[in-house]
Amino acid sequence: MQPSIFFTQLTIFSLLVGALLFGFQYIPQVAQYQDFTWYSWGFFIFLCILIYGMAWLGKQRNNPFLNFRLGIFFNFLKIISSVVFVLYYYKQFQPASHLFVLPFFLVYTLYTIFELYFLTKLFNND
Repeated sequence: MQPSIFFTQLTIFSLLVGALLFGFQYIPQVAQYQDFTWYSWGFFIFLCILIYGMAWLGKQRNNPFLNFRLGIFFNFLKIISSVVFVLYYYKQFQPASHLFVLPFFLVYTLYTIFELYFLTKLFNND
């Protein structure tokens, strides 16, 4: 997958996710956490760009075992950075309810699906 195709697809996907997240402001239980929702959105866009860049560099080595290791590393990176991100927000802003993580999990799931899509395209595009 060429970088121009990746960035075009990421932009379109992110706009669709952003439109979905915009609708969350009308759900009273999570409306008060809109800032965290948008921070999550930006966080996962950044992670996708970072993961794509590292995967693209790894693809240049043409080593299938490296591709597998990179996939494991990306999952570990995303999980650890997500935990740190949520804990930082929780400690910094002390939300009144644990419902603030619901939009985060939605964004996490959607961007994980997108990440699997582009990594599959990148590593299987010979």
